Amino acid sequence: MRVYTQEDIKKRRNSSDFTALKNKVQLEKPNSKTIYIFDIDFTILNPLEPSLHLGTISLYRKDFYKFLSNMKLEQRQKLLNYVTYYDKVKLVHSGIPSLISLLSKKNIATIGLSSMAYGDVCHLKMVHEERNRNLTKYKIKFSPSFISLCNSFLIQKSFFYDGILYSNTVEREGKALAFFQLLSNYKNDFDQIIYVDDNEDNFLEMKKYIEVNQIKIGFDCFHFLEAYNVQCDQVSLEDFTSFWEKRLQEIKAPTIAK
Repeated sequence: MRVYTQEDIKKRRNSSDFTALKNKVQLEKPNSKTIYIFDIDFTILNPLEPSLHLGTISLYRKDFYKFLSNMKLEQRQKLLNYVTYYDKVKLVHSGIPSLISLLSKKNIATIGLSSMAYGDVCHLKMVHEERNRNLTKYKIKFSPSFISLCNSFLIQKSFFYDGILYSNTVEREGKALAFFQLLSNYKNDFDQIIYVDDNEDNFLEMKKYIEVNQIKIGFDCFHFLEAYNVQCDQVSLEDFTSFWEKRLQEIKAPTIAK
């Protein structure tokens, strides 16, 4: 586990990832055998709460992971889904919707990938619908053109709904496993994958699944760090810890009111 310093975060804020991604998308030639997979959190949507900001979590990464490690997986999943469900979000970059729309015009398939659960979690009903509402608000519509028979379906533990693949787990390998399950079902429908995410670990896990299972397909990773450029108020470690401990107590409450 890497612990980020203020200097690390400053360097990441100086990156021009959106420009690089925009250039890549604009240079893409129309191709129905190519698919872009976009991570949702910190790639497309960014939380407004400073304690959920990528720079803040990176700065207090060691303390945050220690806090999460003291919970059982089920409780950890409830907490992260609860926080994601309730917090208000904005776009990581205002130009992202137009890039996704441009890919669709070029007949290039696009889907979203999220570690959020599908259905009910804790006292929250249909948490995936809140994620879809947020995306719809910013006019983001994925175009999974390779899926022609139905709009939603279950793939083992993960669920595909309205262009988004929900891994239903916050485990590190969860997104990669959901991706592999989708790939196993549709590997003949495309020959090139471009995966856009802020988390390097996801790249490594997905690449491992492709290599271990000897799947002959192009796999290109785009490490998108634009979320570090999103400005937010500075948060002390004390306030950061207090925020997460308060949310943990809330999911233990008999009822949760929005």
